[in-house]
Amino acid sequence: MSDNFKNIPYDPVIGQKICIKIAQGYELENLGDEFPNLDQIMLWLNEEEEFFQKYQRAKHLYSDILTDRANGIVKKAYQLLNNSDVSLTPSQRLAYSRMVIATTKWMVNRYTKPMSRKNIMQSDRLSPNQIKRVQKIKDWVDPIPNNSFRGEYVPQTNIP
Repeated sequence: MSDNFKNIPYDPVIGQKICIKIAQGYELENLGDEFPNLDQIMLWLNEEEEFFQKYQRAKHLYSDILTDRANGIVKKAYQLLNNSDVSLTPSQRLAYSRMVIATTKWMVNRYTKPMSRKNIMQSDRLSPNQIKRVQKIKDWVDPIPNNSFRGEYVPQTNIP
């Protein structure tokens, strides 16, 4: 945390304003001087479940905006491909075609998943490798295993 960090209680009104900014594409680090510093926001995200849920919805809304922008770009590229008045080189046609196909497939995949909390949270799940890494970090930070007694340190031998 920064040296000038001063913990302030969570304010739902400020939390809502932060989430609106996030949904508009602002980064947590660049919200502006009228908002708490990054350390405070991270603390709120970690401790306030309501704020965390709103923040996740805001990030999801922003991803919808980005999807709509990608859709607009693809539509323009598709129009260029179908416009006989525009002369494109074969490599340009191929690049546009690939972009249209790849983005369309991505959007179909995105929109065919039903909107649910499970799908929104799925990106937050850890893979088995990530779980192992997190466990290694936890073991490194707190090397005393749960089965130790009388405060004796017992080194763990199962970590490669």
